Amino acid sequence: MLGQSTASGYKEGMETRRFQRIQGATSWMSLEHTNVGLYVHKKKAVLIDSGYNEAEAQWIGDLLESEVLKLEAILNTHAHPDNSGGSYYLKKRFGCKVYISQAQRNFLENPGRSNYISMVQAAVAKEKEQLEAQTAPEETAANDETPVLPPELSDAPFLKRAVIQPKPCLVDGVLNPNRPFVMSTGKSFQIVDLSGHVLGQYGIVTPDQVFFIADSLYTFDELSAQPIPYLESVEQFRKTLDLLLKTPYSDFVPTHGKPLAFSINDEVLFHQRQIEMIEQAIILHLQMPHTKEELTALLFATFEIEQTIPNFYMMTATIVSFLNFLKRQGRITIIHEDGKTRWFVKQK
Repeated sequence: MLGQSTASGYKEGMETRRFQRIQGATSWMSLEHTNVGLYVHKKKAVLIDSGYNEAEAQWIGDLLESEVLKLEAILNTHAHPDNSGGSYYLKKRFGCKVYISQAQRNFLENPGRSNYISMVQAAVAKEKEQLEAQTAPEETAANDETPVLPPELSDAPFLKRAVIQPKPCLVDGVLNPNRPFVMSTGKSFQIVDLSGHVLGQYGIVTPDQVFFIADSLYTFDELSAQPIPYLESVEQFRKTLDLLLKTPYSDFVPTHGKPLAFSINDEVLFHQRQIEMIEQAIILHLQMPHTKEELTALLFATFEIEQTIPNFYMMTATIVSFLNFLKRQGRITIIHEDGKTRWFVKQK
C-alpha cells in the first residue's frame, strides 16, 4: 500500500501496463501497488478491485474506453486503499455499481474510520519526524523553520510513500459467500470468505474459474522482508489457509505478485509453517512474563526483522492478534501489575 512515484514518472510507468488474458474472458493487470482483475461478456465489464488511487483508476478507465467496454460493476475484495482506492473515481466516471462485504463496507464508505489507514499514516508521520530530526541545525534554511533534509536522506523511504486517504465511495450492494454475484448478462461469480488479513476479505471466482484470492497469500519476497505479516485475525487466517488447500480451482491471482497456476499447495504450506513458527517463538519467549512491547522486541530479534517504524506498527498489530488467539486457546494468560500488562505461558 505504501509507495508513490512522482506524477510524471508514474504516468510513464503506467503506459506499458495492459490487461493480460488468463482464461476465457478473464484478464488481470499488474499496477504499481496491486493487481486488478477484469471479466468481459458482451462488451459488459466487471472489475475485481479498482487500483490504489485516481491515477491508476484513470488508466483502468482509459483502457476500458479504448475497448469500448461498459463497466457495470466493481467487486472489491476488501477496503484497503491499494485494492479499493480507485472505486470512487470509476463509479463517478462510468456510473457503475460498487460491491464489497458487509464487514468492509463501512471502511469503503468512511475511510477515516479505518484503523489500518490510521496506523499507516501514523507510521509514515513518525518516520518522517525521526528522519527530519537527524538534520543538523546548520542545514536549516535561513529564516525558515522547516528543516532541509541532507542528500543522504533525500531518498528516505517516507518520501516515496503517499498515504492515500481514499474518497468515500457509496456501496451499491453487499457481497455474500452464500449468494453468487450475477452480471446483467447472466454470468455469475462465486464469492469466497478469505478473512484473516482483514475480517470480511472476500475472494472472487470468475465464470472462467479464475480465483482472485486478494491478500490471503503473500509472495515469498513479502514474507522474507516481513516475516510477521499483517493479520487482523490469526484464527480466520488459519481457516483461510485450510480452505485454499482444498480449493478445486487451478488459476489464482493474488493482490501482489504474479498469477499462480495448477496448485498453490506449496505457497499455502509455506504460510502455515510461518504461522506455526511465529506461534512457537511467542510460546518460547513467554515462558517468562513480558509486555507486548518486550515481546515485540524479542520477536524482531528472533526473525531478524529490521526495527523500522513501519515494521513496528504493522507487525505489532499482528503480534496482538496472535496473543489474543493463543489466549482464547488457553495457552497463554495475562497478569496486571505495576500499571503494565504482561503475557505468559499458562502453567498446566
